[in-house]
Amino acid sequence: MKRIVSVLVLLALYLLLVVQMDARMHALQPVAKLGFVPNATVTRYLVGDQKTAVAALYSLRGVIYYGEMLQQWRTGNRQTPEMENLFAFLHASVLLDPYNMDNYYFAQAAFTWEVGWAEQVNALLIHGMDYRTWDWLLPYYAGFNAGYFLQDYPAASRYMQRAAEVSGNSLLARLTTRYMQKYGKTGLAIAFLDDMLDRSRDKDLVESLSVRRQALVSLLQIERAVEGYRERYNANPADLQALVASGLIDEIPADPYGGTFYMEDSGEVNSTSLLTFSRRIEESKNDKHSDNHSAE
Repeated sequence: MKRIVSVLVLLALYLLLVVQMDARMHALQPVAKLGFVPNATVTRYLVGDQKTAVAALYSLRGVIYYGEMLQQWRTGNRQTPEMENLFAFLHASVLLDPYNMDNYYFAQAAFTWEVGWAEQVNALLIHGMDYRTWDWLLPYYAGFNAGYFLQDYPAASRYMQRAAEVSGNSLLARLTTRYMQKYGKTGLAIAFLDDMLDRSRDKDLVESLSVRRQALVSLLQIERAVEGYRERYNANPADLQALVASGLIDEIPADPYGGTFYMEDSGEVNSTSLLTFSRRIEESKNDKHSDNHSAE
């Protein structure tokens, strides 16, 4: 009898623990539900000839989480995601299966713009180049990242040259350079996003890239008005409202990320959101911008 009572007590305690743990898991931020990412080097020896399947599982889990994260932002639940864990899934997937193009596209779409990890993304792209030797998109992405995000123009030139050689399009590198010189970085970024949108098959990535394109179009509109102001008055405008007053722009367009466009002391146009959904980055920039105004 005592044994039965003991078993029942233990069972009751176990069920209580399970209920509490389940409630706690639901209360945690969504990133916690991504789970632990096993070391890819160890995993590749454990899974044998199932590397491709496991890599696809990692990749799918990352894409699903990214979609969940975007959905939270749409509904106003702006918890700061742990992008490190998401990148770990993607990195493990690439190491297990370096031939899956979806991984590189996902890294390019989600981690360069939103997190600013162009260097880490390029490391994945360079790894992929050793395997996908026929694919000109990987050096093309790496070249864009090197030039646009990292300002490493010699590296950008090397990657673009490789993209041109692999694709057989000798004009690719020269056209990219010419576009940057003629239209500036923002124009180049819009053209690059248009190309990515044409290739995207995931609706969440399409929505994310479309929002970014909308933000860059607004930014380019302001930048052109600022340039027009400089040509007319041989000086930078005091603020962006001076562009409206001078008739160079009807109104300052909205930032779809919820920030406010403003002009740096250097004359560069920026936004308090840094054109990203990341709350941590946005709050940091807002604080800095407020400090600058306080100092004035």
